[in-house]
Amino acid sequence: MEFLSPRRGQPGRLGILPGSFNPPTLAHLALAEAALAEVDEVLLVLPRVFPHKNYEGASFTQRADMLRALLEHRPRLAAAASLGGRDFAWRAGNLALGPPLGTSFRRLAALPAILPRKHTDPLPG
Repeated sequence: MEFLSPRRGQPGRLGILPGSFNPPTLAHLALAEAALAEVDEVLLVLPRVFPHKNYEGASFTQRADMLRALLEHRPRLAAAASLGGRDFAWRAGNLALGPPLGTSFRRLAALPAILPRKHTDPLPG
């Protein structure tokens, strides 16, 4: 697990949101921010390799750059890259981050397909 953005300390409760982020959308951001009601920090995890598809559209580097820009002024959201697919990202997140004493993990499901279209549009800029 490689962190793409700075983390702010050791959260007691960590939410992990794996996804392809092609591109990061308002739905990703809304889901991550809504989760902050239940966890101290949300880690958006981008796999370097997908188990079920190839990278199309934006490259890994472009997606990582978009995530960094999106999270720059959101101190309770962070980004990381995993070596495998989305399920691997969950397992790797558990292993790479600890679990330190007192830290609990919660996997967040990305469901932009059920949100109104305005939430699945790419973010401006």
